[in-house]
Amino acid sequence: TAVQCKRFIRISKSDLDKIVEKVKKYGKPVHRLLLIVSSDFSKANLDYLKSIANEAGIIEVKVWAASVIEAML
Repeated sequence: TAVQCKRFIRISKSDLDKIVEKVKKYGKPVHRLLLIVSSDFSKANLDYLKSIANEAGIIEVKVWAASVIEAML
């Protein structure tokens, strides 16, 4: 499992590409990714993240966005 925590006002597809590339460089296979972001996260970005993560061999993707974090508090 890989965890990435990012503080963005807005997250772009380019940012998501960079996150997945960083995870791929861990040296060990990563099958799950938890992305924690301080901004809102759109359904389109979630679909895109899942797509590129699956191409990288990451099977499970979870995102904790601002609204999820607030609900936990």
